[in-house]
Amino acid sequence: MLEDDYNLVFIDRNCDFDEIPKIMQDCVGKNSFNPVWEMDYWADARWECMAEEVNKIMDKYEELYGDDDFDFYKDEIREFLQEQIYDRDVSDPDMDCLKNTRKWHFCYDLNLSVDDWYTLDSKERSALVRKIARKVKAGKEHYAVIREMLENSQDGCLLVFFHSDLEEVITKDSDNDFQSVTFKNPVIAVVDYVQGSGYNCTLEGVEFTVPFDRNGLRIDNAITYSYTDAICGMIDEWCDSTEVKFSFDKVGRRPKNGSVLQQQCDEEAQYIANFKAGKCSFYDANITRHRDTFYRNEPMSCGRVCPHCGRIWLD
Repeated sequence: MLEDDYNLVFIDRNCDFDEIPKIMQDCVGKNSFNPVWEMDYWADARWECMAEEVNKIMDKYEELYGDDDFDFYKDEIREFLQEQIYDRDVSDPDMDCLKNTRKWHFCYDLNLSVDDWYTLDSKERSALVRKIARKVKAGKEHYAVIREMLENSQDGCLLVFFHSDLEEVITKDSDNDFQSVTFKNPVIAVVDYVQGSGYNCTLEGVEFTVPFDRNGLRIDNAITYSYTDAICGMIDEWCDSTEVKFSFDKVGRRPKNGSVLQQQCDEEAQYIANFKAGKCSFYDANITRHRDTFYRNEPMSCGRVCPHCGRIWLD
C-alpha cells in the first residue's frame, strides 16, 4: 500500500525567501544553506501531509484486514508507516523556495578605505583617483567617472556591486571555497553604510581579478542602510552591467588587514547592541536607534536632537 515516493510539501511559484535577506546573508557567510535548513520551516506541513497519508493507508488496511491483531498492533503499524513515508519523501521545499527567490544585490569589498574628497588637497585627490584606477585595472579614460564618484561620495569603502542568485556565490563545501573572483564592466561605489552615504559609477570595458575573501562578500539588501534600497532607492537592474565569475584558481594573496566592509558591519552591530542595552551612540546616524529625540528650532541648527548623546540631524 506504500508508494515508492511521496511529495509531502508542495511549493508554488509564489513561495520564496525574499523577505528574509539576513538569513540569506547567513548562508553567504557560512558558504552553506544550513541556516535555511535549520529554520525547519516546513515541519508542520510535512507532518500534516504525512499523517494524512498514514490515515489513508490505515483505513484501507483496516477495511481489508481488520481483526483483533490489527487493533493490537495498530500503534506499531502507525509508527512504521510514519517512518517509511518520511524516508520516501522526495520533496525539497527549501531548495524549491530558493529557486523562486529573487536575485540579490551583492557588494564585494576591494579593501580600500577612501577618505572624504573634500578633506584632500589637489595632489592627494589625483593620487586617490590613480590608486582606485590601479585597484580595478582601469585606464586614464576612466579617470573622469572615478573622479565624479569621489566628488559625490563621502569617505567609505570601495565596493563592486553585482546582481546574482544566491546559488552562484555558495560552493556548499566549507573546505573548498572560491579562491578568486573576476569582474567585467563593473559597477563600483564608495559607500559608508554606517552614515548612509555613497555614489557609484560604471567602468565599461574594464576587467580585473582579485583574491576571494568571503568576509568581504555581502548581500547589500541585508544591510540596515542598504545602498540599493535605503541610501539610493535604485531600480532592480541598476548593477546588471557587472559580469562576475568565481573561480577555484588562486590569484595573489588575500589582504591581511581584513575587510573594510566587515569593519563597517561590526560597527553597525555595536550600535544595535548599544540600543538594545538602552544606550545610544553619537556616531550612529540611524535616528530610530536614539530615544526621546525632539525638534529644536534655532538659527543655524534646526533639526532633531538626541538628548542623551547630543547627536543632531539638521534639516
